[in-house]
Amino acid sequence: MSTDEAVSKDLLQTLEDGADGFTKGAEKLAGDGHADVAATFRTFAGQRHQFSTELRAMAKHYGDDIHESGSVAATLHRGWMGLKDALSGSSAKGIIDSAEQGEDHAVRT
Repeated sequence: MSTDEAVSKDLLQTLEDGADGFTKGAEKLAGDGHADVAATFRTFAGQRHQFSTELRAMAKHYGDDIHESGSVAATLHRGWMGLKDALSGSSAKGIIDSAEQGEDHAVRT
């Protein structure tokens, strides 16, 4: 596997984790009466899906096979794990803080 292919897989996994985290965060926030923040989270989830679609198309254009799941390192270092834990009962601030941590991870990736 080329370095480009490995990087693409890791980035796709990060984008998919982000989309999932923002979607779950939006559901929790909407249920807790924070519809305005939930709408923003849904927008961010949609952006992550779009980024993922664009990256898949680019990788396909270059001949990369990225249909497998992400690397073990990406799996272990997902920044969205904190958000998944926060959804079990945290306040809106806790969910937003966890989303911020997830985005920090995405930027590093």
